[in-house]
Amino acid sequence: MIRESLRIHVDRLPPEGRTFELDIQVEATNRALRGAGVADVEVLDPVVGRARVQPSGRDVFVTGRVQTRVRCRCVRCLSPFTRELSETFHLTFVEGLDLGAGEHELHPEELELESLVEGVVDLTRTAIEQLLLGIPAHPVCGEACRGLCPWCGADRNREPCTCAGPAPDPRLAVLAAWRPRGASG
Repeated sequence: MIRESLRIHVDRLPPEGRTFELDIQVEATNRALRGAGVADVEVLDPVVGRARVQPSGRDVFVTGRVQTRVRCRCVRCLSPFTRELSETFHLTFVEGLDLGAGEHELHPEELELESLVEGVVDLTRTAIEQLLLGIPAHPVCGEACRGLCPWCGADRNREPCTCAGPAPDPRLAVLAAWRPRGASG
């Protein structure tokens, strides 16, 4: 069964912890991406994976792996392409976590800390956040992508660019005839 949200109440977990199967609907994931301001990536398959939730005193350790397939748009040639996303995560949920208000420098150990709110770990939210971290800031369809010609707009992956390149700046035309002293030619 595909769940909309998988919220784990830590006080109901056995001391040895528990492993949960993740299967998050495409629509729910795409809604979350739009809510996070990611408009140019579309999830194509359900987000599937597994997460282990292990209580330890007041803290909760969550480890897992999630994967899905997404459609992105190449920043070089603007063509859509699909890409597999797979993320592994190791997080510590801490009760009463306060990283302080305002701007401050994050330390590496703080990147794996999450706030435990009301004794609940939302595995759906956690899985989607981890996928967000795996989406490249500048997706490229392939390292060999030649992109679009900046002057005529031709897709250089599909056709050779036949334009002459940029037109010379008319303000610099006088320099075309200039020769330094003593230069021949």
